Amino acid sequence: MFAALVAVGFAPLAHGQRSPLWTDRWTVARDPRASRAAVLAADAEESLEESLVRQAELRLSQRPISPLTAQQEVAIARTLLDAALRDARASLALAPTNGLARFVIARAREQLDAAPQEVVTLARAALSALSEDDRDRRATLLFSLGVAHTRLEQHAEAREAYEQIVGDSSAPSRATALCNLAEVHMYLNEVDASLARYNECARLMPTNATAWWGLAVAHDRAGHEADARSSADHAVSMDPDLNDINGEGVFYVPAFERHYYVAIAREAQARRPSSQVPLTQALASWRAYETDGGPRAPWIARVRAHIRAIELELSGRARSAPRATPAPRAASSRR
Repeated sequence: MFAALVAVGFAPLAHGQRSPLWTDRWTVARDPRASRAAVLAADAEESLEESLVRQAELRLSQRPISPLTAQQEVAIARTLLDAALRDARASLALAPTNGLARFVIARAREQLDAAPQEVVTLARAALSALSEDDRDRRATLLFSLGVAHTRLEQHAEAREAYEQIVGDSSAPSRATALCNLAEVHMYLNEVDASLARYNECARLMPTNATAWWGLAVAHDRAGHEADARSSADHAVSMDPDLNDINGEGVFYVPAFERHYYVAIAREAQARRPSSQVPLTQALASWRAYETDGGPRAPWIARVRAHIRAIELELSGRARSAPRATPAPRAASSRR
């Protein structure tokens, strides 16, 4: 289970405030092309920020929003992204090494659902152009790289990107990066490292169920059945509707991985007192993983162990269920 970066990944600037990359008046006087490029890049970033804020507000709104209003907000956010791209590209036409412009292009194209390989190319170009001191923007780009490499199933490259973020204790999105890194470790069969990262993520986000779902799955795959159950029980107490498994911004690589998380969650739901979730729902999710993943799917042995265990439990319940006593037949009389 991976989380995509859905919020602004760097501190937004106050309206009218220029980026730290803004040049001073002496530089402006010496190189008017560079100054114009800086203005365009700053304008591009302002449009990008406003688009990201609008998208976040739309997702987090507690008020009912009509489909028309939501559609209008999405259109405005798209228009702002188009404006950001236009200004950033105009900036690069004047100053090809402008790091801020390259940053905006990478982020805007990512928001517009560019293919993962394009995101990788753009993010790496922006990182090469940005100053090493520009920590917040660099962390945002590294997160983009982690997500893109994960979608491409390039897990070693994703691990490298996330490790650069978590190595900075003040990096934005560090907690989410830790959870994503934990999942990457799992795909690289680095189970101990995965558990350590999930535990660190849980400490940083104590009210968020994401890390606990990850711990439940990681413990299960490591064969730590008691720890897996206790982690899942804790997660479901925080997230009874499984929003952290099925919610917006959560993705799985490969896609059938979702079934593993849902199955673990359904088992936890079924264990709750007075639960209305039957164990058969967990069985259906385990079987979906087996079907969609095929015989060579990762962790297929654990999945089949769960299937056997649930089938045995359901069979035992059926045998021990009291049989209904036939109702006595009404006496009949003949005349």
